[in-house]
Amino acid sequence: MANQSTEVIKNLMRIMSALRTHGAQHYRVHFTSQTRALFIISKHENLTKGELSELLDIRPSSTSDLVRKLTDKGFITVTADSNDKRVSRLAVTEAGKELLNESTGTDFDSIAQNLTQGLTAEEQEELNQLLTKMLAGLKAEDGEDEDFSSPFGPHFPPFHRGFFNRFL
Repeated sequence: MANQSTEVIKNLMRIMSALRTHGAQHYRVHFTSQTRALFIISKHENLTKGELSELLDIRPSSTSDLVRKLTDKGFITVTADSNDKRVSRLAVTEAGKELLNESTGTDFDSIAQNLTQGLTAEEQEELNQLLTKMLAGLKAEDGEDEDFSSPFGPHFPPFHRGFFNRFL
């Protein structure tokens, strides 16, 4: 049973990798980190690097690298805080806003159809029921149910609502 359970998890991880790969084709930035950071910056006016680190739950050094990449691509600006020159404020540029606007139209329904094209309607229903049971087995550390509706973390909307539409 353990080998079969391990194989199930490996296949789920392969599916997640495929989703990230297909999703990345719709963006000019790395799907799981740069796009996520750009989206968060767009929703929090004058965010600091430290606040971004906290929201992304990553080390400050990783945040600095991420901010540098987004700045180099022209998607964000970094300016010194007017009251404290040691603090950097982040803002999305017009190019970043355009990227986010383009992303709103991402057709994840077609990705889902491609992923499930080899399954009958009954098999899709059965798979959905099984995956729902698996998710029900996951609990947050405090024993509360956790929201696993987005495979990319709590700052991303789930696929079924459109990628960025939940926050627009």
